[in-house]
Amino acid sequence: MRSVVPGWLFLVLVFLTRCAAQTPAPAQPAQAIQTDRNVTGQILCYAINSPDIIYVGTSDGIFRSTDAGKTWIALAQDLVDQAVHSINLSERTVFAATEGVGILRSTDDGNQWGPANTGVSTKYILSIAIDGTRVFAGTTNGGVFMSENAGANWLDVHEGLPKDANVYSLAVVGATIYAGTQRGVFTSPSSSLRWSKITDMHQPPVPAMWTDRIVP
Repeated sequence: MRSVVPGWLFLVLVFLTRCAAQTPAPAQPAQAIQTDRNVTGQILCYAINSPDIIYVGTSDGIFRSTDAGKTWIALAQDLVDQAVHSINLSERTVFAATEGVGILRSTDDGNQWGPANTGVSTKYILSIAIDGTRVFAGTTNGGVFMSENAGANWLDVHEGLPKDANVYSLAVVGATIYAGTQRGVFTSPSSSLRWSKITDMHQPPVPAMWTDRIVP
């Protein structure tokens, strides 16, 4: 026997089918953002932990990608709207140099952050460098601080730097530390931590320095 669907029931079925087809897909997690739209602010620095894990510091905070830059996550509520001038990392520990809240540290790949400013006299941090168990932080007005316990506390090691020097960049090569400032480049043996200039004092700022091992 041939079945017949009443007209009103047919219209209801069509309506329900169309509504099901138009149901939006589940929303993406709020923190998952596209690199070409939502990494906000001016990019100031970056750090790479592996081919897939990348950290980017901007004038609006810090972002992390775990898929080689396809998507990004905004990290740390304390870093929202804060300029992040430098990022450095060692294994799972990540340091962020900020302009306003000082040094922030994460020990779990950037998931949770906390201040690491004990012994640091300013909250305006411009650069971070890691040398084995030591961490160095460059600041405004001639300050360089060193931690020998992963940022738990810091010592002032600015001897030899001009008082008005902003330490925009730090780099470590072997037993030598380099500091890039608006007064030129300064160097210090890691054993004595006394700075001396190696370039002309009247130079533009040195915002970044990159080092790598030299293989004969």
